[in-house]
Amino acid sequence: MILTFEIENSLYHALKDLRDKISGDIYKGAESVPDNSQKEDIEINIGSNPNAYLQVGYANVNVFCKEYNGERPTKRLRELSELIKPILENGGDEKVSWQIESQNSFKDNRRDNMYYANFKLNIQSI
Repeated sequence: MILTFEIENSLYHALKDLRDKISGDIYKGAESVPDNSQKEDIEINIGSNPNAYLQVGYANVNVFCKEYNGERPTKRLRELSELIKPILENGGDEKVSWQIESQNSFKDNRRDNMYYANFKLNIQSI
């Protein structure tokens, strides 16, 4: 059985080289993005991860971006998504693999003037 902490760490290590391309940081699970952050942060959250030999679950990877001139930052969200997408497409390591199930963008309801691109991943581990 693989723990959710190990899945978070696998995704974190896959994404960590993006730190110099965003204005914020990368957060895992309980270390969620601070409510007052107005930076380009990446957040990793693990959904269901059943206790079984072959584990199938899901994760969400969100990248946040501030409004531009009071409008949705479409261009920057696209740029950030294009940086993340190749890392998340059919990725993984010796313990876990993932594939993108869907991608979308939303207004962040927790923080003013922020939007985020969401990648929902299918996770498999043995």
